[in-house]
Amino acid sequence: MVALIGVVLVLLLVGVGVYFSRGRVADAPAPVVVPAPAVEVRKPPEPGPEALPPKHSSSILRQVSNADIELEIRSGRVFNAIRLYREQTGADAQEARSAVEAWRNRLTAS
Repeated sequence: MVALIGVVLVLLLVGVGVYFSRGRVADAPAPVVVPAPAVEVRKPPEPGPEALPPKHSSSILRQVSNADIELEIRSGRVFNAIRLYREQTGADAQEARSAVEAWRNRLTAS
C-alpha cells in the first residue's frame, strides 16, 4: 500500500512539474538569432615555376656522361648503369633498361 501511495505521489509531482514548465517555456522570450559574419575564402597563390622542384633533381647536381654509363656496364653493375641512364635522359625505367641492355649487347659483341 505504501508503494502505491509513493507511485501516486511521484506521478502527481511529475504532472505538476510538467504543468509549470509549460507555462514558463511559453512565457520565455524567443531566442535571439544573430547571423554569422560573412567570411571571405581566399585561395593560396599559385606557385610560380621557381617554386616547383626540378623534374630530375639528381641530373642537376652532376652531369652523367656516356663513359660513366659504359664503365658501369663493363663492371657488371647494370642496375647502376640504368640509374645513370635515367638521370642522363629522363627516360622511364623500362626504356632505360632496354637501352642499357642493348648497349651491353653491343659492348659484348665487339
